[in-house]
Amino acid sequence: MKNAAVKTDFDPILVKFYNSTIKVNKCPYCNSSSYYRHGKYKFTYRYKCRECNRTFIPSTGTSIHHLKKKKVFLKYAEILKTDGILTLRKMCKRVGIAPLTSFDWRHKILASVSYNDKSLGEEALCKDVWFLYNLKGRKGIGFDNKMFIKNLKDLDKKTSKLVAADGNSGYSIKLAKVGSLGVNDIKRVLDMKIKGTRRIITAENKIFNDFAKNLKIEHKKIKSEFIKPNEIRLRKFFSINEDFRHWINYSFRGVATKYIQLYANFYSYCRRKIYNPLTISVFKKKYIWSIFTSMENIYKSFLTNYSEIAYTAPIKRNWKTSGMYYIESKKISY
Repeated sequence: MKNAAVKTDFDPILVKFYNSTIKVNKCPYCNSSSYYRHGKYKFTYRYKCRECNRTFIPSTGTSIHHLKKKKVFLKYAEILKTDGILTLRKMCKRVGIAPLTSFDWRHKILASVSYNDKSLGEEALCKDVWFLYNLKGRKGIGFDNKMFIKNLKDLDKKTSKLVAADGNSGYSIKLAKVGSLGVNDIKRVLDMKIKGTRRIITAENKIFNDFAKNLKIEHKKIKSEFIKPNEIRLRKFFSINEDFRHWINYSFRGVATKYIQLYANFYSYCRRKIYNPLTISVFKKKYIWSIFTSMENIYKSFLTNYSEIAYTAPIKRNWKTSGMYYIESKKISY
């Protein structure tokens, strides 16, 4: 058994992957760029930070941090790259892992997809995209929406609102609030993206009109059902939003509100090009483990500050290393 373990540790595929893809650029604990080699760990080097005095290896904080089946994870990631996000059951059968492992690996990969925060340019298309507030995966919670939605006002309060935008930098979508969408909610999620924007185009929506007045920019209102055939950009934008809703509601039969921003980031990225979770740029992100283990706290903070829904039924899973790693506020999912 010991010999088998040694062979796994020194698998040539993993050695090659570590040497070619995983690079050390900063300390995953304090983000310091002052570190030095501090011995070896299996087939790679160990490093020590001069600022916080903690040791780490190249994969610390990344999506393969604390994984025993690293080689299987690489196969999992390759399937996601070529075939997209498959159901948990299909991935379990294809790579031979448990459902919870498949669930965790999928969300680690999704957490490595960055939100497109680049400026929209002078003219931008905007729209609110909503989904019913979803507690999928939480034990002891019923899923019958009819049980807690009695009227239209109640429906508005129980809805996750996302703001979709399209400009020179491409399509992006961001979770803004659970409940009635306000001007400040739109401003918060689009604050960095609308610098330099002179005009926004939206379907008839009073909130976006108030938002434009607040920022003193031009607002052009249109009716989505009356878009002219030659207005290709507008037709494409509304089509993308509907495709996203269909992707979430039918391909996955709904996604928990806790994770919907991760899926939104993945979807908007894949509108531009195929996402490859096994690149050097992805493994430079040493905050993936921090996001993954802190996701419940991030979600709790979001509901507390930006929703009309009370935080309930906390999950019981926890990690001893949760919160130990550095993460910039702008890297937090929502």
